[in-house]
Amino acid sequence: MAIGHEVLAPARSEMDLGSAVQVNTFLREAQPEGLVHLAWTTEHGVYWNCPSNLDWVARSLNLITAFRTYGGQRLFVAGTSAEYDWSKSGNHREEETLKPQKLYGICKDSLRRILQAWCAEVDLSFAWGRIFCPFGSGEDERRLLPRMIRDLRERGRIDFEGGSEMRDFLHVEDLGEAVAAVFDSEVCGSVNLASGVPISISDFVKILAEVAGGKVCFATTESGDPSVPCITADVSRLRDEVGWSPRVDWIDRLRQTWNQ
Repeated sequence: MAIGHEVLAPARSEMDLGSAVQVNTFLREAQPEGLVHLAWTTEHGVYWNCPSNLDWVARSLNLITAFRTYGGQRLFVAGTSAEYDWSKSGNHREEETLKPQKLYGICKDSLRRILQAWCAEVDLSFAWGRIFCPFGSGEDERRLLPRMIRDLRERGRIDFEGGSEMRDFLHVEDLGEAVAAVFDSEVCGSVNLASGVPISISDFVKILAEVAGGKVCFATTESGDPSVPCITADVSRLRDEVGWSPRVDWIDRLRQTWNQ
């Protein structure tokens, strides 16, 4: 956040979002002016259709209404690129019609719709950040990047298949800066949080191998599964209205992740 902010990051033992009593007690005592809400279910391979997504809608509403009750003025909530219609590949813009296809995206979009209407009624400044493809150290070991890094460290090579679909990758440190920039701005509504640099997954893997001094062996030269969406972001709003863009090239960020 901007210089001068006092940041409170309560541990779960201090404020379990599943406990309405703890949430109200903490917010009543702290009375923060701003809230950045990033928590949600994210277990790899499970979260897309996990019933706990429903719980997180309820927990989020309880947190945010209590935040407003105790004087909250500025709210940022993390959304997802999964709110977009992934059957339509391309550069997704914030104002386009949304059509989430998994419970995760549906619940996120439902929360956004509720908050957009309610925040207007109670005069609460509200921004919603649609996060695309973050990467960096500390990821679940089952995800693409840590699996590729493990293969490179152990065998010096990656065996990979397909990967022609396009994505929009953003390093977690840059994502944190983007969240802070949106929060500190006066921009309201939905904002894509991405690099704005589309790249195929196969090229991402190739560059990782080059950074590591290893090699990648593709099992096929086919164009890939056409049913897999190409998901990239239009970042005009983030760049022009918020005034933020990544300060470090994503390839340097990939090199940083390899070296950590």
